[in-house]
Amino acid sequence: MEIYEPRCKVCTSRNRKVYEERWLETPRPTLEQMQELARMLNEDISYKSFERHFKNHFNPGIAELAAKEESITQVVEEAKKEVIDIVSEIRSNLNGLKALLSQTLAATQAQGRVSPTLIRSLTDLYREHRQSIEACERLTSKLTEGTTLTEGELLKLMYIFAKDLCPECREKFKITLDEYLARKRQHG
Repeated sequence: MEIYEPRCKVCTSRNRKVYEERWLETPRPTLEQMQELARMLNEDISYKSFERHFKNHFNPGIAELAAKEESITQVVEEAKKEVIDIVSEIRSNLNGLKALLSQTLAATQAQGRVSPTLIRSLTDLYREHRQSIEACERLTSKLTEGTTLTEGELLKLMYIFAKDLCPECREKFKITLDEYLARKRQHG
């Protein structure tokens, strides 16, 4: 979620998310309770390992941002899917109308005498619907393209890169980030 340390038993645990979510609960569990939770999950992780993990590899502000980011992303993806479904339905209806126009034009031409006004009207209607279908295609492709990184994703990446910093620089980074998150909470 934040910094990943390959030697940290909590970072490498398959239950890392469970431990971090439990750590964020109110009241906060003790480190000994976290150790007991690990035992219940058939893992041998000491309270010291949890202490190091929560001190050096976990930031509640980032965890909160990540959780918000996940819920916002889910809402956005659901909205995009709804729009894509609606656009697909419109496209299908327009294709049906296109087929109907083609059949009408063919039937009218088969009768031998076709009014130039009718042909022009049908051709204009066909052209407008073709343009609408193309617009639907463009909109659908825009909605299905990947989005740029969000603030939460950028912060996660910064944490991943920060793991390679020296301990002093990593601490400065953590302090600066904590200050940034505090200011963001005050203004947001």
